[in-house]
Amino acid sequence: MNRVLVDNTILGPWIHVGSRMQLLTAARAGDEITARARVTANYEKKGHRFVELDALVVANGTTPLAHCQHIAIYQPREQAAA
Repeated sequence: MNRVLVDNTILGPWIHVGSRMQLLTAARAGDEITARARVTANYEKKGHRFVELDALVVANGTTPLAHCQHIAIYQPREQAAA
């Protein structure tokens, strides 16, 4: 999920807060693995800017491998104040 965040946003310093994953099935050698994610929340708390992602990791475009919920601070309060 870190890769989803980094590849789809313009980031300065950021902090991984947490992830919750539900593994659905194992990937196999040779599978093409992609992640389909959407932003479910974007908010400020104690001066930090947070983003929450909900994602599905898929093999070969059809087989669900994992469901992920990811939280990150994409703008720490020190950066926001600058």
